[in-house]
Amino acid sequence: MTITQDDRLLILQDVSKAWLDLLKATRQLSDEQLLAPGTVGEWSAKDVMGHVSFWEQHLIDNIFALDAGNEPEAIEDFEAANLEAAAEAEILTLDEIREQFIDTHEELMLLLERTSSLSRDLIGEVTYGHYTEHAADIRAAKK
Repeated sequence: MTITQDDRLLILQDVSKAWLDLLKATRQLSDEQLLAPGTVGEWSAKDVMGHVSFWEQHLIDNIFALDAGNEPEAIEDFEAANLEAAAEAEILTLDEIREQFIDTHEELMLLLERTSSLSRDLIGEVTYGHYTEHAADIRAAKK
């Protein structure tokens, strides 16, 4: 199904608005606050940033699969995937997580601008829905 340019623009605006809110929330924390556990359960804000990047990368991979005419990879066990993301984030420094957080999002946005597979159903949970949820978590952790 082909998406209109108007629909694409509306989706990209929603993604960008929620992303900027999440980015602002992370930038309002000091390095010490980003590393402190307790933002989401035991996760620090750094871990949340790694978690968001993990799911964005999964979405990128699935969009490439769809664009190539293949089935996207379904993740059945979200808890296991989140544990995998946390383990990956654990071994990276805060600066590496920041870089991954920005770079993965930029790659996703470039892909969303051109993919024929774009739809709210495909991206909503991983993008604006996810960003909004975790921006609120990070702002709450600041208090």
